[in-house]
Amino acid sequence: MQEKELFQKELFQRERIKEEYLKEIKAVWMQAEDKFPDFLKPIPEKKKSRNEKSCIKLQKKLKRKKAAEKYEKEIMKFLKKEDIIGIHNVLDEKTLQEMTKELKKFIAMAERFEPAMTVEDFGQAARNYLVYAMFNEMNGVKQEVNKAVFGYSMLYPVTDNYIDSENISEEEKESYNTFILEVLKGNIDSAPETKQWQKTFELLKGIEECYGRGDVLYTLLEEMLYAQRESICQQRKQQLDIQKRIDISIYKGGISVLIDRYLVKKEMTKEDILFYLGFGYFLQLADDLQDIQEDMEKTNHTVFTHSAANGNAENTVNRLFWYLKKLMESYRCEKPSFKQFVWDAAGYLVAASIFLNPHCFSEEYREKIEQFLPVGSEFFMQLKKAGMNAEGMESIHKMTVQDLKKYIK
Repeated sequence: MQEKELFQKELFQRERIKEEYLKEIKAVWMQAEDKFPDFLKPIPEKKKSRNEKSCIKLQKKLKRKKAAEKYEKEIMKFLKKEDIIGIHNVLDEKTLQEMTKELKKFIAMAERFEPAMTVEDFGQAARNYLVYAMFNEMNGVKQEVNKAVFGYSMLYPVTDNYIDSENISEEEKESYNTFILEVLKGNIDSAPETKQWQKTFELLKGIEECYGRGDVLYTLLEEMLYAQRESICQQRKQQLDIQKRIDISIYKGGISVLIDRYLVKKEMTKEDILFYLGFGYFLQLADDLQDIQEDMEKTNHTVFTHSAANGNAENTVNRLFWYLKKLMESYRCEKPSFKQFVWDAAGYLVAASIFLNPHCFSEEYREKIEQFLPVGSEFFMQLKKAGMNAEGMESIHKMTVQDLKKYIK
């Protein structure tokens, strides 16, 4: 084995991940301040107003369009000049077109894989893919969709939603996880005749076509499986203390995003590993922040349901902002401007999530956070409620991946 390859394998040893890297991430989180993030920059009201008008203008144009190529044309025109997240400031037209081309490939692969998949479930896979695409851009690597990227991105909605389901017994979940582990170890060459297991097997085999079984990726995929197994205890009736919830979130969120980065065709350092594990923890908490209400109704034990139940959700959000700041400032990448874009977008995600759970935050706190949203909170909620219910388009809740193809050239 070559020295460089050996070094990479040593970096990803299971013991180092759990006993060294994850503990370092937790230390950064525990040291983050919980005071209000005074480093955030307020967005002027005039800019918010311009952003809202540009969104309304796009909505009106889309209502008048029927052909797929016209939808795409209007959206591309919007992205080239919008000032909400300002993607045109960090991506030139050629790069944006390349990313769009690869995303279309991803959608076509999803349609072939499962045409009846809802757009809501597909959205989870698409978000996973876009995280990978962002990491490519941050590291100056050409965009590419292959079977491994597709397979891993799609594994989340296929496996995690099954594991999170209240309608599946713990025995069935454990049997399913054991099946996945045996496939990863190369001990199973075919799947039982159940759709869930067969689709999972198909995705794992797609990954295997791109990465040999001795690759580090299999260590990471096994870690992801163990993290999912551990997260099942969040669904049980017995309470989990806050430290256990943090550990589960770092493990599951961190490994998930580390795999996204591993699929980027560029070697990694220990500093890279710590950043992507840490960013995965951030995304896990951001996701849990969005889902506070749903998780509380299901009595799921997340960091944010604990904070909300104890009346300190605001302090936890503050800590999340400070944690993100520390994480981003410590990371060096090929394209600092794109890193700043990701930082800003991540901050908007947290700020917007607060307005999806207004009952967990005081009016005073919401007013302070609203200063940092690129649009007004009322307008944001209107957009959220409207979804894709524009005239000429179907409800997002009723659409399948096959339906989505009608709006893509």
